[in-house]
Amino acid sequence: MTKLPSTINNDVIEHSTPTIIQASIQIVVPTEKELFCMLMEKINKIEENLADEKNGFLKIHSILNDIKKNIPNETSLNYLSVKEVAIKYSLSESQQKQLRGRIENPLPFYQDGIGGKIKYKVSEIDEWMSSQKVKRGI
Repeated sequence: MTKLPSTINNDVIEHSTPTIIQASIQIVVPTEKELFCMLMEKINKIEENLADEKNGFLKIHSILNDIKKNIPNETSLNYLSVKEVAIKYSLSESQQKQLRGRIENPLPFYQDGIGGKIKYKVSEIDEWMSSQKVKRGI
């Protein structure tokens, strides 16, 4: 056994109980919709400030309008891709394909044309997921 420094009382160390300290860190990541709203708010503030100015600021105002046109609208943020559903609901792409092909109670989805991208409406997926919960007796 290693000798302790003379300034520490051996009895205190031998009879003390260990203390466990736990700490957790929570990281809050804004959703795509929240990011969209924050971005739109900032653009609108800049736009308000520039609306009173003339000449050079009219060009900036035009650029901001172009940016706004290219930002996805709020309704498109209510849809998820196959990969996003895989992450959010823990349903792999192959599971999704199998569930979409069900005869009874298939996974609801939308497809852009034949062979096009598949997307899911968030509210429909949430409703479908809650209907899938198995109720078991004791």
